[in-house]
Amino acid sequence: VAAKLTEFAALQGDRIACIAYAQQAIGKVAMSGGIAAVKKIRQLLGGLSAANETANALNAAFEVKQMLKHRGLVVFLTEIEQPEAAAQLIQAGQLLATKHQVLIASLDDPVTANVLRQPAQHWADPYRHFAALEYQQGRELSLKQMQRNGVAITTATVKYLDQQVLTYYQTKRDKIGSA
Repeated sequence: VAAKLTEFAALQGDRIACIAYAQQAIGKVAMSGGIAAVKKIRQLLGGLSAANETANALNAAFEVKQMLKHRGLVVFLTEIEQPEAAAQLIQAGQLLATKHQVLIASLDDPVTANVLRQPAQHWADPYRHFAALEYQQGRELSLKQMQRNGVAITTATVKYLDQQVLTYYQTKRDKIGSA
């Protein structure tokens, strides 16, 4: 999603930047434009690996605030977790929303939804169903909490998330262009 958005924005003539974060920023590419910026961001993204730690969206927002001097679109590609973790995304969104457009984009997990639709066939299935239900309810509560606080959110499966983010970007870009 990040690579596609980067390329699309560069083709529109927009300047782009990228911050990869976990507890702290683990890599960043400063604001620039053109194919050189796309290559730098793809190099950063290609070097990332999964970390077993909780991401700190608020620290990332402070990094973004320092990096972006002009109004821009900030996209958090993240997992939407339980309501306690959503509070940090809300704070990050509100911190940046005074100057920037903020979008939180997250993958929907079709496996979890599928577990909820399947009838129990194994003795452990009721426990799996309960865990999936608890996860799903926590995620829905987090989404509602963020929406109530004015944070723009999009969620979709792997097949559709990139298109939703690109559509959001294009809609915001068109709105600015017509103003």
